[in-house]
Amino acid sequence: ESFKVNKDISFNSEFLGSNKKSVYLIDKKYEREWEVVPEYEKARSLKTPVYLSNNNLKNTKIKKLVNNEVTWDNGYITKYFLKDKKLYMTYDYTNEILVSNLEVDQIMSQDNYGVYYLVGDTLYHYDGISMETRVLSYTEWLFNPNINIIIY
Repeated sequence: ESFKVNKDISFNSEFLGSNKKSVYLIDKKYEREWEVVPEYEKARSLKTPVYLSNNNLKNTKIKKLVNNEVTWDNGYITKYFLKDKKLYMTYDYTNEILVSNLEVDQIMSQDNYGVYYLVGDTLYHYDGISMETRVLSYTEWLFNPNINIIIY
């Protein structure tokens, strides 16, 4: 199903997460966060950007969302994060487990089952079963790491 929104939302907007009946997008091109409520077929640009942490919406600055300095907590038990360009995971925010010794540029997607991350021009996947797996290499990522990678 689809509906029209009379707003200028960039094609390159990324899904941040959802909370109750709302879906949140980050439009990095125009540096805006959007709240979309599909049930009412409405969308609005948020004056004060938010992210979900411990099941609460918290205010933040748009630059932090654009630069991935804060992450949207989708209620996953396993969290993946970068520290000094190394990929770590935690189950309880206290025990950090090193996942990859590679110099990771950015996390592309994560859920309870694993994480996808970019190292130079190569997309990797990690999960507890198959461990670290090279998925795809694409030279363009060296020059433009902000290209959207959609993972289903």
